Amino acid sequence: MDELIPLRTWLMARKGQWTQIAKRTHLSTKTIQRVANQPNRSVNLRTYQLLRDEMLGEQSLATHAGGV
Repeated sequence: MDELIPLRTWLMARKGQWTQIAKRTHLSTKTIQRVANQPNRSVNLRTYQLLRDEMLGEQSLATHAGGV
């Protein structure tokens, strides 16, 4: 299974927020664009971890907000 599929899906759903995601993860918007739009492109571990942590953090906030 491609571990990047959920990450790419999450990024594509937030296309208008890439600038904010880039600022929070300290990645360039170009890097985020490449991860989201180029399925055959490999991603280094640091980039993957930063984006994964951002995605999981957002999901965690949404879960906590819904449970209040």
